[in-house]
Amino acid sequence: MAKRKKSDERRKHDRITIKSNVFTALGADSKQKCVVLDISEGGLSLRYYEGSELIKQIADEKSVKLDIFVDKGDLCLSQIPFQTVYDAKIMSELPLDEVTIRKRGVKFGRLTKDQRSKLNDLVQTRLTK
Repeated sequence: MAKRKKSDERRKHDRITIKSNVFTALGADSKQKCVVLDISEGGLSLRYYEGSELIKQIADEKSVKLDIFVDKGDLCLSQIPFQTVYDAKIMSELPLDEVTIRKRGVKFGRLTKDQRSKLNDLVQTRLTK
């Protein structure tokens, strides 16, 4: 398998791994929060469970905005436009036949100045490289 060159990387921003509780909810009416795994100025990746009500919202083309929450559900950023880049099954070391864990990467759409500012604050105060 050929090694990828740094110039082949499609990301414009380095992803930063989460060091504390940060969650996202996809779609306007979503009550289920997903764990944010990493984030950058350009997008994020999240973990969710296949078969949950969330899978229906993710597949719904109308779900084009997400909210980001911290700790105990405090809203940090709202109505962030996004587009799915990838979705993949995560291999689990636990024998969880009934539950499939998935990872989804999303790219942010055009952010307002306020959303960019709040995203930068979140990255600086809640996350670590």
